Amino acid sequence: MRFHNTAAISDQEVAILITQISNKVMAYLKKKSLLNEEGEIVQNPTMDPLWAEHESLTLATAASIKSKIAFGPNTGKYFAKVLRPEAKKRFDLLSGF
Repeated sequence: MRFHNTAAISDQEVAILITQISNKVMAYLKKKSLLNEEGEIVQNPTMDPLWAEHESLTLATAASIKSKIAFGPNTGKYFAKVLRPEAKKRFDLLSGF
């Protein structure tokens, strides 16, 4: 295998790549019954009993995927997204990616 120098990819190419990866990962997770058809989390205690024992894990995960605060006085509010100052472009999350 060889690596070759090439021009940097464009923001549009990054967005296309993120979309393709997201679609494939979501399809795989749905096939394994880890997500329902809407792409929401499906609790599956047979995979890991820890989820059945601690409801807060499900709440925290669901809130995280929606970019919301899970606990405390600000529960349900969106949290601030912080970018590094050197970041030139911000890509919106696509299905959590």
